[in-house]
Amino acid sequence: MPHEYGHIESNRHRGFEPYYQASQQTMAPKHEDFTNCRPLAELNTLHQRLLESGNAYKKLENEKKMLEHRLSEPCNACSSHVNDKRILSQFLSELCDDCMSLRNSHEILNRTCQFETEQASKHQKEHADQLSRSREENRRDRDTFELTFKSAQRELQRSRQEKEQLRIQLFTAWKAARKFDDAERIYHEIMAPLNANDRGAKSDLMNEYADMLIQHEKYEKAETVAREALSHRKSRVEKEGQWSQELKLSYRQLSSALYHQSLTAKQNEAIEMHRQIWVSDSPHDWKAENGDRLCQIYADQKQYEDAERIQQKVWKERRRHDGIQHEATINSAMQRIDMLDGVISMSKGKHRSADEKDVDKVYWENKIRDFLTKIWDSVKELPEINAKMLTLGHRLGEAHYKRKNNAKAREVFEQVWEGRKKSLGVTHLETLESGHRLGEIYHNQKEYAKAEVVFDQVWNGKKKRLGDNNPETLAAGHRLGEIHCDQKEYPKAAIVFGQVWNDGRKNSLGDHYLETLSSGHRLGEIHYIQKEYAKAEIVFDQVWDGRKSSLGEQKPETLDSGYQLARCICAQVDCDKEKFPKGKAILEALWEAIEPALEDLATKNGSSSSYEVAAEIGCLYGSLLVKFGNFAEAETMLMPLWELKINSAGKASQLQVGHLWGLCLARQCLYSKAREVLDSVLIRRELMPGSSAQDCMETSKELEEVHRLEKRSSKGKTPPRRGAIARSKHGGIRIK
Repeated sequence: MPHEYGHIESNRHRGFEPYYQASQQTMAPKHEDFTNCRPLAELNTLHQRLLESGNAYKKLENEKKMLEHRLSEPCNACSSHVNDKRILSQFLSELCDDCMSLRNSHEILNRTCQFETEQASKHQKEHADQLSRSREENRRDRDTFELTFKSAQRELQRSRQEKEQLRIQLFTAWKAARKFDDAERIYHEIMAPLNANDRGAKSDLMNEYADMLIQHEKYEKAETVAREALSHRKSRVEKEGQWSQELKLSYRQLSSALYHQSLTAKQNEAIEMHRQIWVSDSPHDWKAENGDRLCQIYADQKQYEDAERIQQKVWKERRRHDGIQHEATINSAMQRIDMLDGVISMSKGKHRSADEKDVDKVYWENKIRDFLTKIWDSVKELPEINAKMLTLGHRLGEAHYKRKNNAKAREVFEQVWEGRKKSLGVTHLETLESGHRLGEIYHNQKEYAKAEVVFDQVWNGKKKRLGDNNPETLAAGHRLGEIHCDQKEYPKAAIVFGQVWNDGRKNSLGDHYLETLSSGHRLGEIHYIQKEYAKAEIVFDQVWDGRKSSLGEQKPETLDSGYQLARCICAQVDCDKEKFPKGKAILEALWEAIEPALEDLATKNGSSSSYEVAAEIGCLYGSLLVKFGNFAEAETMLMPLWELKINSAGKASQLQVGHLWGLCLARQCLYSKAREVLDSVLIRRELMPGSSAQDCMETSKELEEVHRLEKRSSKGKTPPRRGAIARSKHGGIRIK
């Protein structure tokens, strides 16, 4: 019969055996088996087996409790039951042993799982650390590569920029050397690789190229390039909202290219460009610059009045914003003065009468002077005046000097002279120019001491700045010599004129240059005044030859030099009789040169100045002839001069000729005719306004002497020995 508790055994074989086998399979491995770290998948399997072992242990515990409960129940006295109970107890004991064994296996498995977990964690950490180190190394390698790559890119970009800069420098060099073909070729090579991102550099290069084309007078091509550059600039201005210097440059180039094409439409377009900016709300400096340019275009077109009207507004605009002494304000003032000068020059060419032209000229000159006075009055009280403003002051002084207003000119030039010495220095050319003009004003006002001080500084300054032989230096020296002459400081004047003539003008300008001859003439006069007749003769001989070559024999300057040479020789005749032929030859040459002027006077076409020159030469020539007894020849020369009918301006010279002729007649014993001539001379001298009393007295004495000689001759007495005739210190003629 089946056993009542047979199911327990079956349950044991059915339930416990798998768990027991599992526990046996999950026994802890040997120590050396744990030295190797297992993969994570094996660890997960081990955990799963641990869970299954735990579940099996719980089932065994439950069956144990169930068996214990059944064993605790009261049993019958039946032997079968006792046997079963004994079997159950035995099974329970085995089950307990199995549970204990399973529990131990579970603990071993648990420790194994914990060990494997720690090993897996350690391996995972090491793997993570290794992975982290690998990633860090990769990151460093990547950063190094990126830095190297970026550095290479920068180096490449820098190399390209250096290449472009070298090309641009080459373009600029060829442009400066005016090798336009080479510059144009390199320009196109530079422009080819530039893209839209290089618009700024492209526009800059286009401005340079447009400037080159304008220099080369290729205005049509320059217009195209300038327009393209301007369009690029305008697009940036629309973004930034301001006028850049590059944009202004593009405007200037386009305007210049348009205006120089000499086409009315193009020029009108340029004018319209400047006019729109001038009347717009553009920045002040840019607006004023276009106003100046607009005025300049009008001036080039000879529309000076329109230009002057706009220039006046520009000047007021700049004075309001920048101040009266700002450089741009002063430049606008100078441009306005240039416009007014242009109006004056245009008024000369208009078909109007001379009086109308003079009225216009005076009107515009007064306008210039009033404008300059307005500017100067606003700054002359300032403690310091800048150099540009002093230029306007110099121009104002010149305007007063031109109108012969020496008092106002002196006031302005004194301030300009001192201001320029402080701001520019004593040797600056503009300073010396103002000093030269101030010295001339002092000289004209006969303040010789002040004029000498100023011209001494000017002369020394010009010698340092320009050199000893510069024409301007020599002109200042010549004027200083004139001042010494006016102060009767003849030794000083001789030194100065000697340096100007011998060391300066003869070497730098030449022997026959007019200014050289002028300095030589003045040097000869100083030697004559100092009675250094031999030196004066040498100088006047050279001057006369030079003036004959450069001016001609009949010019007043030539005649004057010849006359002075003859005077020097005549002054030496008393001591050196051998000088007479030379003196006579010179005077004959002078007389032949003056004869055409006398013929003009005979036909009433000559001037009183010509007669005065002829009278001076005639008197000197006649005196020399009479001194050596050539009375007939002297009379032949003097008689035509006396008989000429001239105006009141030449009466004094004619009376001098008559006085000498009368004495010449008297020495020929022609007393009646001599008395008639001298009597006429005396009457005219007494009636002529401004006549010298000394001259009248000289003539009166000579007339009395003629009366005495005439009476003595009528009584048959021998006339006195023929004497020489010489000029008195008062200008009269007397018998020695």
